Amino acid sequence: MSTIREALKKLARWLAKAFNWHRSPPPPWARPTFNPLVVRLLDRLNEEGITIIEWEIMLLRRLNYPLADGDSRFFLVPDDQIQRIPDLAAPIGLYPTYGETSLRKAWAIEHARGAVRFQLGPPDIPGKMLNQRLVFAPLSWTGLTLDETVPIPPKDKDPSRLVIHNVPPYSRTVPLQATCTALARMAAREDRRSRLRGKFTESLGSVMVETLFDTSYEGDYAVTLPNEVLLSEKEVAEIENAIKTVKGWTFRSGEEWIGRYICQAIRNEREWNQLPARGGVFQPPPGGLKLGNTGQISPEFRI
Repeated sequence: MSTIREALKKLARWLAKAFNWHRSPPPPWARPTFNPLVVRLLDRLNEEGITIIEWEIMLLRRLNYPLADGDSRFFLVPDDQIQRIPDLAAPIGLYPTYGETSLRKAWAIEHARGAVRFQLGPPDIPGKMLNQRLVFAPLSWTGLTLDETVPIPPKDKDPSRLVIHNVPPYSRTVPLQATCTALARMAAREDRRSRLRGKFTESLGSVMVETLFDTSYEGDYAVTLPNEVLLSEKEVAEIENAIKTVKGWTFRSGEEWIGRYICQAIRNEREWNQLPARGGVFQPPPGGLKLGNTGQISPEFRI
């Protein structure tokens, strides 16, 4: 037994030396406790010229939506590059997870067709905290184009009020307008009773409120005032400024309805979950919604 034990120790030392395990300090953008396999894979993708665009947690936090900053990471990748990821991940020791036996789909991005999902820990336990994961999805799933994304801003120029850890500096992000139009676009192509649609509309409303309104409060909790209480001058000014911001956005041809809908929701004339949908209150034109590959709604479909 002692001989086998010594042989295993020698093998471990050889592997550590060969692959530089536990010896190389993490890059400046990653904390020491961040999963080293994820760090290595993201750096490898960058070396191979694969573009990664933050989505879900990191993007929403950058837009001031106060989600917990865990170690799960979600990225969009151009469609012509995403198929290379499994082959680049295998030498590092990461292999995609298929199905939901050990890793159920908890985030909207995991439902994207063609998504590549990596499990970063033990299998999910029902009723317990979700397992950490690394997910890549095709950029076309959102209807966004690469031109609508921008480089990650330097820390001293990042407008977000929330700290975001473990962000590769070579990744890209999505501005507020492009994020909101993408969320509205994706929500409109889902059935009204779809849970996935609910995730999109919740994120859309939360991002708009957290970004364009002052949601801070004094004390231990926020006080919700009844509807009959008149808005303060500050609240009226915030609403007017938010509508002015949205009206300053430029929308694609046929997607002007998104701006009108957002303005109506800001004025509390509609709920955020009352976006057009496949079925429900808003009826599509004959032949159904003409979403195509980009999810763009046909010009004749209006609110």
